[in-house]
Amino acid sequence: MNILDFFKQNFYDPIVYKEGYNFFNTTLYAIIYIVFFYYVYKKYIETNRVKIDKYFVLPWIFIIFLPLFTRFFIEFKIINFSYDFLFYTPFLEFIYLIVAVFYLSKWEYIKNNWKKFFNYLIIFSTFYIIFLLLIVFLYGDLSYFIGYFESKQYITFPRPYTFFITFSFYFLIIFYIVKEKFYYIPILSHLFDGIFSFIGIKFQNLSEKHYIPSLMIDNFGDIGLSIFLILKVSLSILITYIIYKESINENVKNLLYLAIAVAAILAAVRGSFIINFYY
Repeated sequence: MNILDFFKQNFYDPIVYKEGYNFFNTTLYAIIYIVFFYYVYKKYIETNRVKIDKYFVLPWIFIIFLPLFTRFFIEFKIINFSYDFLFYTPFLEFIYLIVAVFYLSKWEYIKNNWKKFFNYLIIFSTFYIIFLLLIVFLYGDLSYFIGYFESKQYITFPRPYTFFITFSFYFLIIFYIVKEKFYYIPILSHLFDGIFSFIGIKFQNLSEKHYIPSLMIDNFGDIGLSIFLILKVSLSILITYIIYKESINENVKNLLYLAIAVAAILAAVRGSFIINFYY
């Protein structure tokens, strides 16, 4: 296998054909992820240019939510979009990285005009969601939703529970951001990502796309899934506790909490859509 074949098999095909993750692309994405957060630490945290508080984090609720909300309609083929791969890994994450770099570079201005910025963000998000829903209802394929409601699937297990679980997820994440207890965010992110994954795989016949959990499931079946989810949540608790007890700057701790959380929160938000509207 030459270099081009290797690149096609391990990077190009998983993106274009949505084949999921493998050892090589997972490793590369992890390296990029670590390098990015190290860059943020050296340029913005170590130099005290950015303080990670509720004002810094709250806008990211909208920034994270909107692209994933759009992806929901694309993923279910309700909206046909020729460049749908832009809303999948790694392009979606690269979009977030670009936004993050811009956000950090403009943080001084945003901080000094935070209320105005946040209000504009709410207005933009509202109009974006309305516009997207108009596109869906005017041009989208609604047969999925028609079939969904006609089949009464929404009253069968586990759907009523998933609405409650989803509400709890968003409520707790926002609550602890506002309270600036950021050490809860990574634990909640991995916990709910694990819960959503478990429900999707066990009750809705979905498949796991990420490399390590899919490896566990392929080799050990349902037991492998359970073991992985227990380890995932346990490790998030352990690592968060170690950071919490360390005698380091609180701002550095908050960055580490967010770094651990982001690894799961994107999948958790996407999972919250899928377990409620997929059967």
